Amino acid sequence: MITQNDQEVSSESTQLELAVTAWRLAIGVENVDTRKKNLQIAETATFAVERNVNAILYPLDQKEIIACVQIAGQFGQSIYPISRGLNWGFGSKVPGHDTGIILDLSRMDGVIEYNEELAYVRVQPGVTHSMLYDFLQSRQSELWVAPTGAGPDTSVIGNALERGHGVTPYGDNISQISDLEVVLADGEVIRTGFGMYGNHRLSPIDRWGVGPSLDGLFSQSSLGIVTSLTLWLMPKPQASSMGYLTFSNTEDFLEAMVKLRALKLQEAIRGGIVATNDWRMYHSEPSLMGPNYNYSMAGCYRDFTFNKWNIVFGLYGTPLAISETQATIKEQIERVGSMRFFDEAPSENISYPNEYCRAMHSIFSGVPGQCPSRMYFPQGKAPDFGVQPEADQCGIIWLTACSPFLQKDLSIANSIIEETFEGSGFVPDINIFCKRPRSLHYHIAIFYDRRTGDDELAMQCYRKLEQKFFEAGYFPHRLGAHYGGAELKQLDRVGALMASLKSTFDPKSVIGNGKYCSLNTR
Repeated sequence: MITQNDQEVSSESTQLELAVTAWRLAIGVENVDTRKKNLQIAETATFAVERNVNAILYPLDQKEIIACVQIAGQFGQSIYPISRGLNWGFGSKVPGHDTGIILDLSRMDGVIEYNEELAYVRVQPGVTHSMLYDFLQSRQSELWVAPTGAGPDTSVIGNALERGHGVTPYGDNISQISDLEVVLADGEVIRTGFGMYGNHRLSPIDRWGVGPSLDGLFSQSSLGIVTSLTLWLMPKPQASSMGYLTFSNTEDFLEAMVKLRALKLQEAIRGGIVATNDWRMYHSEPSLMGPNYNYSMAGCYRDFTFNKWNIVFGLYGTPLAISETQATIKEQIERVGSMRFFDEAPSENISYPNEYCRAMHSIFSGVPGQCPSRMYFPQGKAPDFGVQPEADQCGIIWLTACSPFLQKDLSIANSIIEETFEGSGFVPDINIFCKRPRSLHYHIAIFYDRRTGDDELAMQCYRKLEQKFFEAGYFPHRLGAHYGGAELKQLDRVGALMASLKSTFDPKSVIGNGKYCSLNTR
């Protein structure tokens, strides 16, 4: 006897088959991947998550994206766009909803406009930080990329739309974009800002245009697919310097952070401020790699020389201005911690105290690099970003939180982290970013070996820390595929508005269903 559920499953299968056939006609058979092995790879993250990927689409241009979304709408399919899929610790490539079609935009990798005089480029989603850096180098440009610690092969657009950040003065990436070109769920194409008028001379250089701004609607959003945008670039400064401070105890670290905040508010420190604990430094040291690393707290021996807290920050401007700021910092902080400034350009000839410092010096100097992490590769492989940690059974969960940049909040957050990890079997890997002077962004990593079956324990640690941060009023600034909707229950007051926007832009939930806003489902 055929049940109603059997009929529904059969109907869904038929609709999927019709959609796949239509996509193959629209963008080419070779660009519609339904091979089981590749689908399983796309369904795998660096933590336990259940997702079904039915196909992977590789459009080449905007015309093909329009065809993909229109076919998805016609046959009741949900599309999940990715730029490069290197969203490690947040879900990698997996869809935000239980089942979906991945729209992989990596083939769209062009720098389609470049203006040295006005310091901007226009890029597509597949352009990586290293691609953009090489593009500028090939033209002997005096403009800098704003690289991030996520790695050179991550997408410029993907990072900006997720509100990621670098560490140069232009490192608040979402603040450096304009003129978004967006494909909506019905295939309509819009441009934001002055781009709406069709004459694009103003749109790359002035974000707002006239009337309400639409740019923010497409950041951390499932309202449309951004196919290109303008990115403002930082002119090479006269001089730059990276400061490196270390502290043996938390009290001195907190005091130093407050003093650096004052300099950040005064814009004496124009670049970012990045604070890390000793475990982050330890995990960044490739010389400590090995195939027999024990992930548990009991198995981690503090037989290394990193101080409890470390801070790096960037100074940019004239040599005189930098020298004066350095003198101020030395006067205020040198008594509580050790200090070193790197005034020269990154070089293999510099004797760096550790690999983290070496990598961050490049990033602060506008050169894409990777802060190596041996924990991404538990089988002892060297940090090689041609390798996928998902396939290597690496366990990585990132938790984010935002707090006021106040000493008491730093102290409270640190206590919450220590209490949560105590007895959890995991070590707290802490990164604290200041890209704006009034708030701090926490990125806390839970690293583990998925081969040992610790997925559930790791997620329990994540949930416990998440809940404690919520209770303290420290909310996430970025979510992953593991959020499960609990975080957004706190946003009930805007839920109705978000649902209304979603139903207007995408009534069939064609794009990114379940990503950031668990709204209407079919």
